[in-house]
Formats: sequence, C-alpha cells, structure tokens
Amino acid sequence: MSYEFSDRSQALNLPNPYRIENLFLYFAAAALLVAGLVVLFQVRGHLQAGIDARGASALVLAVLLLSGGIAWMWRAFSQLNYFVGRGLPRGLAPEIPEGQDGSSPAGQEVRELLRNGAVFFEDPGSNPLYRFMPNLIFAPYAVRAAAHRLAQNGVALAAYIVSMALALLVFSNAQTASWLGLFYLALGYLVIFQPMIRGNLTAQSNTVQNAKLSIGLLVLLVVAAVIGPVLLALFSAQLPALPELQINNALFFSAIAAFVATALGLATLKEQMGPPPQSVGSAQTTEVCTMNSHPAKLMEQVDRMLMERWKEAIPNRRYLRQSPEVKGRQGQFRLELVEETQPMPRERATPSGLSHAMALPQFRWLVLLSAWFALLMVIVAVGAYGLAHALLQGGDLSFWIMLTLGLSVAAVYALRSAHALWGRYDFRSTVIWVDIQGSYESARMEMGNVLADRLKTEKDVINIEAMTLRVWASEIDTVLFERTGPRQVLAMRGLPDVAQSMAGELRGFGQERPTLIAPQSSLDAERAAHIGKFNQLLGGGAGSAAALPAATAQALGLMPAAQAAESVSTTPSLKGRFCSKCGTQTAPEDRFCGSCGNALA
Repeated sequence: MSYEFSDRSQALNLPNPYRIENLFLYFAAAALLVAGLVVLFQVRGHLQAGIDARGASALVLAVLLLSGGIAWMWRAFSQLNYFVGRGLPRGLAPEIPEGQDGSSPAGQEVRELLRNGAVFFEDPGSNPLYRFMPNLIFAPYAVRAAAHRLAQNGVALAAYIVSMALALLVFSNAQTASWLGLFYLALGYLVIFQPMIRGNLTAQSNTVQNAKLSIGLLVLLVVAAVIGPVLLALFSAQLPALPELQINNALFFSAIAAFVATALGLATLKEQMGPPPQSVGSAQTTEVCTMNSHPAKLMEQVDRMLMERWKEAIPNRRYLRQSPEVKGRQGQFRLELVEETQPMPRERATPSGLSHAMALPQFRWLVLLSAWFALLMVIVAVGAYGLAHALLQGGDLSFWIMLTLGLSVAAVYALRSAHALWGRYDFRSTVIWVDIQGSYESARMEMGNVLADRLKTEKDVINIEAMTLRVWASEIDTVLFERTGPRQVLAMRGLPDVAQSMAGELRGFGQERPTLIAPQSSLDAERAAHIGKFNQLLGGGAGSAAALPAATAQALGLMPAAQAAESVSTTPSLKGRFCSKCGTQTAPEDRFCGSCGNALA
C-alpha cells in the first residue's frame, strides 16, 4: 500500500510487490521451526540420560534451526508494509524548488533525451551473452546486471559440476575420493559458493556476486578432472590417511541445486526483458510569434498550463527552469522549462496474488525460483533432522553436514536472485520541455491627442519580433526495482497533440497581450466618465462655464469673481417654509399646513 495522496483516486495505492515472496518465506520458516522443535525434543530426551558432546552438538543444531526459522519469519514480517509517500518514486533528476531557477547534469540529460527522441542503452561490447539473449540490450540495467552475474555463475557451476563428475565418478577410486572431495570443497567454497552469497544471509542484503570465473579456473577444473585422480594415486603413499568422508555426493547435489537456481533465474530474466520498444521518439512543435509584453508573462502562462496537467493534484517534478532576463533597452532572452508529471503505476504490471503472478509471463518463472528456495529449505530441514539423528544415535556426520550447509548456500543464492526482481514496478508519465528564444527592444507608447485631449495614457512596452516557441512532449515508461531506488527510462512515445496544443496556446497568449493601459473595474469606468465630462467642459469655453456651479467655475478660472457673485445673488432662494403654529416644514405652493390645518401666510 502507499501514502494516501488524495481521496479522489486510489491509483497510487500500490500493491505490495513482496507479498508472494513472503508466502515462500513463511513456508521456509515453518519448515525450519518444525525441524528445530523436533530436534529440541529429541535432545531433551537424550539429555535425561546425561550430558555429552553429541547431545550438546544436537542442542546447538536445534538453536540454529530455530534461529534460521525466526530470521526468515522476521524478514517476511518486515516486508508486510510497502509504503510509497510523496516524492516517490524518485525523479529522473534532482528537482528544482518552486520559484527558483536552476538545473543539474541529470536534468540536462532529460532535456537531451527529448531533443534526441531516443533512449540510450549501454553498448554490450563483445559479451557473448547477447548472442543468445539479443533483447537483453533493451532491458533495465538491473536486469542486465543480474543476467551477467547469473550467466557467469552458471558457466562456473557447469564447469565445476562436469569436472567433479569426471573426477569423482569416472576416474577416482577409494584411495583418492576423499582427497578429491576435499579439493572440490575448498575450490567450490573459495571460488564459487562464497562469492555468490557474501554478506549477511538473513538481513535485507540481496547482493548476488559473481563467481570468480576465469580462464585459469576453467583450465584448473579440466586438469583436476583428468589428471587429479592420477596424481593422487601416484602420491597416495606419501599422503596422510583420511577417514572415510561422505561429502562428495552432498557437494555434488549442492552444486546441482545452485545450477538449477541459476537456470530459473536466467529464465526469469528472459521474460523480464520483454520485446524491444516498438516506438521511440518525442513530438516537437515550433511556432513563431510577435509580442509586445515582458517575456516573463510567457513563463507565468507556461506555469499555468503545466499546472493543468498535474496528476492526482500532485505537482510536477521540475528538472530545469530558466526565467527570461531583460537588461537594457535591447538584447536577447531565453525561457526554458522541463517538467515531468507524477509517474503513475501501469495497470496489472504488479501481481496481486499467486494465481495472478502465474498468469503473467514475466513473473511465472520468478514464482518457480522462489518456490525452489522454499523447497531447498525444506530439504535443509530434513537434512538437519538427519544430522541430529546421527549425532544422538551415532552414525556418519559428514554427508549430513555437507548436505545441510551446501543446500543452505544454494537456497540463499536462489532467494537473493529472486528478491531483486520481486521489487519491480513499472510507471508511466509525461515529460514536457518548453524552450522560447527571441530578441527584444524597449519602447514607449502614448495614447491620446496632445492638442485636443486633456486625458492621455502612456506605457513603456517591450517589443519582441518573431520569437521562436518550441515545445517537446513525450510519454515515457520507467521502471524501478527498489522503492527508493532510481528509475530508468525504457521507452518513450511522442505526444504531438500535447506539443501542438501547448505551442498554439502560447502563441495565442503572446499575440493577445494588450499594449494600452485601460480601466477595467466599474469604479474606473465611473471615474473615467467624470474625467471625460470635465475634459469636455474644460474645453468648451463660456458656454461650458455656465453649465458649472458658480463657485466651481470661479475656482477653475472660467468665471470672474464679480460675475460669480452676481450669479449667486440672482439665484432664487431655496429656503423652506414652516407652519407658525406647529413648526412643520411645508412646500412653497401649500396654502394650509398638512399637520394642523393652520392657514399659511
């Protein structure tokens, strides 16, 4: 599950990719716990007769089995929750904070990805693996690295198994079998098994290393298989006598188990590769526009347009931003912005259950690889029980010790090979790059007749002639194998409709920018009407002055003081009349008071 981004959609509630692996971890843990408890009860009965070295050894074995079971159970419990919070999955490059300009080498790589319209895949060189798996070049880097490791381990294991089979089953005898077994045990541990599982076996470390494959190792295995038994027979008299060791068969079985895990891993990777991209590219649209406004207005419009493309109300990831700068009366400017929408998980790309995983080709072999791990752990539990029985009842210990340890190594190797692939998540998003370049000149514009109009407007404008608008848009498929790990671009498809619509909208926005300053609010319109009236009166002479009140005309200098005083004196008085009896104000034409009926003078 994931962090709740919003209550409108559950598209980002990702299913736990390790739920199927957890099933096999539970199964392996149960097998070890059951074996540990059985051995523990056997030791309890044995210790009732007294404490001896064999009973103490069996007790240590029981503790190890219980510890291994609890370790696998704890690992499964630690993978029950799979939270993906805001900011995940990680961006393709470091993100630029809101309101700031900036870039990074990774952000420039994203820009070049759109410019070139092609996904970069590393040259495999002369690796012969690509002859048998040609589509591996288009696979994610994690898959390619795992294929290299598994192929190298597979060749080393195959050579080891063939050499051991020839030396032990064909050319050896009773005198040389024990020495050959010790030789192949040391060689297998140092060169093959130990490098493959180096690290903590029960922690979340999932590194699968390469076996130390080289030409010298292959030559050594061939010589040991053919000449080794002969040399040992010649010098057997000088060699110390060894007790009869039954480790050869167990060691051979362990190598076979590791080789089967390698084969299942390679089959899984072959399905994980998928076909090569059917369509690769990005859509690009170019427009030419002339505008009389500051180019920063275009940046504001680009921000609004990209905000409309947010997914699930989550802001885009911004990898590159360059705001236009205008210095001086003329010069050049550039506006650039690269953003990626929130990556959305692809539908049905992650199995929701065991049956769903078996129905998906890329996970079918992965289920079998995890099942092989669980089966090997069951055999380890059985081998540990056989070892405890040999300790308590008496018997050969070498076979059971070698079988338990060898199959444990093969099981851990199988688990680590599968775990890295279980964490795969495929996403899809849109990357947009807007690039605007042009040159500008500053100018001043005035509106109004200088001689006739009393009200004028003026504005400093920036004239941009024939600037170039370019928009790239592409839908990309990305993949990651760890929740907080990096993403890799696997495929990209051009979005011509998006590029054309954004470029056309930006061109229309630039051409429609107003040049004049004009009132827009209702208060501006009211004040403009008053200003227009005064402008008309001020330019109309004496007739216009007569239309103004005498005091206003005198204050504006349109009427002499004497004329204004005469105008005031001739103005009829508007003083009101009042009833002499009740004091109520009456109209000039009334003859009687409306309140008391008294006759008015």
